[in-house]
Amino acid sequence: MGDLVGFLFDLYDANELTFKTEIQNRIDREHPEDGDSGRNLVRLTFYYGDILRDGKPLFSADVCQALEIVQEMHNELKNYECTQEFYDSRKKEMIERYNAFPLTMFNTSSLTEKERFNRRLAVMRAILDAETAKNKKDEN
Repeated sequence: MGDLVGFLFDLYDANELTFKTEIQNRIDREHPEDGDSGRNLVRLTFYYGDILRDGKPLFSADVCQALEIVQEMHNELKNYECTQEFYDSRKKEMIERYNAFPLTMFNTSSLTEKERFNRRLAVMRAILDAETAKNKKDEN
């Protein structure tokens, strides 16, 4: 579990990713037909639309593509459509290919208290502006 938790921290700290997490700490009984009715629901939504953050490229679309490929590869292995050796070979090739896209980690340790406060204020303004725009749209 430590590796998984470390991966989650790395995912959240990566500057080049933009996503939303939706965690429902309840049993999902809304869709019993999909086979997930007895499980807690956690969703990670990666956004294709955000291409730049502070002038730097984001890899969210690449994450979506990689997740799709990994899921297909794992399903092929699980359904006995390929051998373990073939799966391991493709897995190694894919990891090597994506090593060309390094992620940098979010770090605030070099910010002064004033810089941190100003950035926090900018975030809060953006949230307030988005809510105000949404409310105006809902009124119309």
